[in-house]
Amino acid sequence: MHDKPKTGGGGPTNGVHNPDLPVIGDFGHMTWSKDSIPTAGLCKHHVCNVQGESLGVIKDVVIDARYGVVAYAILLYQDAKTFAIPFDALVFDHDRGLITVDIAVEVLDRTPGMQDEA
Repeated sequence: MHDKPKTGGGGPTNGVHNPDLPVIGDFGHMTWSKDSIPTAGLCKHHVCNVQGESLGVIKDVVIDARYGVVAYAILLYQDAKTFAIPFDALVFDHDRGLITVDIAVEVLDRTPGMQDEA
């Protein structure tokens, strides 16, 4: 069983700091809970597949402005190609601070990736 999450470092809720939001992980200098993850903490965070192979880092996240939710994360693979990964495909291991996605390295190797906009 996991220890009870500590409180006191929770992030803003509706623009107001909420000290009662449980803090259970750390992405660099940003803390996160099971219900909220700062986007600044996601960027440059390492992503692995379920086999434990490194896939790269999250380069950015894209917000669906119509609904106010994260649409997808942009994965930077081998410092060369970018891929749009649906946000709900990312699995967050809150206890270990890991992000995984179920995709094989071979799929990324043979797929061209996204085109950068000029």
